[in-house]
Amino acid sequence: MKQFFSQLLNVLTMILPFLRRKDAAQLTEFTALVQNQFDYLVEKVEKFQQEYIHVMEQVQQLLTEIASLKASLQKSEAMQCHQLTCTERN
Repeated sequence: MKQFFSQLLNVLTMILPFLRRKDAAQLTEFTALVQNQFDYLVEKVEKFQQEYIHVMEQVQQLLTEIASLKASLQKSEAMQCHQLTCTERN
């Protein structure tokens, strides 16, 4: 992704001749600023992606636990006596 935007900046400087007419120092400063902003955004996106994956793993674990508890509950309900006169009823 980083290479894509670097190449995009290179293409823009070739396509837009008015950027070449400006002071080279200003253009270099602008390019560095854009690159720094892009690096920052890529870092944030990667962090978000890692956190998202972590949360999805936790959700998957919780769903597995819920399914297990539901199966256990159904099994225990099937074993209970449902008659009012049952002596084994809790």
